Amino acid sequence: MELDENGKWSWSEFVTAANGWHDKFVALLREWNHFVPDYNAAVRRRNIGRPLAASDAQRDTVLKLRRRGLSLRAIAEETTLGLNTVRTVVDQRDQCDRTSVKHLERIRRDMGEERTWQSRKRVRDGLPRRIGALQQQSAELLKEAKGLK
Repeated sequence: MELDENGKWSWSEFVTAANGWHDKFVALLREWNHFVPDYNAAVRRRNIGRPLAASDAQRDTVLKLRRRGLSLRAIAEETTLGLNTVRTVVDQRDQCDRTSVKHLERIRRDMGEERTWQSRKRVRDGLPRRIGALQQQSAELLKEAKGLK
């Protein structure tokens, strides 16, 4: 931090520039994240993770039973597939199964890290004002203590 000619604290040019570059990065990342579903729809989907223990006919049967309104457990009992296999087959239709979600998370920046950065940025942005206010308050207290006020 630097003290300017008015006696106020401010961040150096480097910190201000770094914050600007971070904001540009976040904007670019958001633009990319909006583009990812279109990209995934256009590019041929490839199988991610371990192959399922269900044939194509079993997958079709699971989806038909699900459309009829059967629960996942009932479908698992009727088709003799595992509950997790049935859940994966049903979720793969919307790409919300565990392996698809994990794959998309790898290409996305961790949102927790971004929230931490934003929180710390708010503290950094408020710090110069707080320092100036504390200096002014301490000067007033010194005057009062000396009996000048």
